[in-house]
Amino acid sequence: MNTGMSTDFISEVECESCGSIMRVECRTLIDTAKDPDALNKVLDASWFTYECSVCHEKQLVVYPCLFHDGARHTLIAFADQSENTLSYDRFKEMLEGKKMDSPYNKAISGWLGHSTVRLTDDFSSLQEKILLSVLGLDDRCIEACKYINTMILEQQGTLERVNSIYFNTDGSDYLFVIEDEKGEMLKSPLPKQMYNDVLKQVVPQLPKSIIVDQKWISECMRKMAN
Repeated sequence: MNTGMSTDFISEVECESCGSIMRVECRTLIDTAKDPDALNKVLDASWFTYECSVCHEKQLVVYPCLFHDGARHTLIAFADQSENTLSYDRFKEMLEGKKMDSPYNKAISGWLGHSTVRLTDDFSSLQEKILLSVLGLDDRCIEACKYINTMILEQQGTLERVNSIYFNTDGSDYLFVIEDEKGEMLKSPLPKQMYNDVLKQVVPQLPKSIIVDQKWISECMRKMAN
């Protein structure tokens, strides 16, 4: 797969159902100004869903990309480090304002000063951060609430270890969807008062970072506790 970020590219992917080789167009820049429905296409993953021309089965094909929503001042880069370290490192340099000599990077540089800038190597995290931007919620606060929520559940003996935890909504209510060490799923409510308290008391103490995830918040919370 092409690791360059300057243009879209064609990738050959093996169909998971029939084994046929699919040629898929990977559109690496997702800009809501160019496609007003781009936000929804990422949230429902249809932007990354392709149909095999042989068996007509649909499958998810994710690839390094940059999501920009000028109206919400959001700029998020996604690249799976385990599969594409080069793209991840390039995105990191670009979002940190380094090596801005290429035409692509120069074009993006105009967005950096006017956006909440994030880098993630997890596709579900990309979707989560976009959802949070739609709801007007602070992802730093959400990560802190995840950390606190996990500690409470572990102390209560509800679970031993969290494999993954993501924010979601149930109507007007907030909640976390959690996968435990056994692969079982459970939901845990996020009271809005808890969110507001953490936003007021914890978030102002957090350092700036383009990487905002559970590893980052865990390190921050440990430093704050010392």
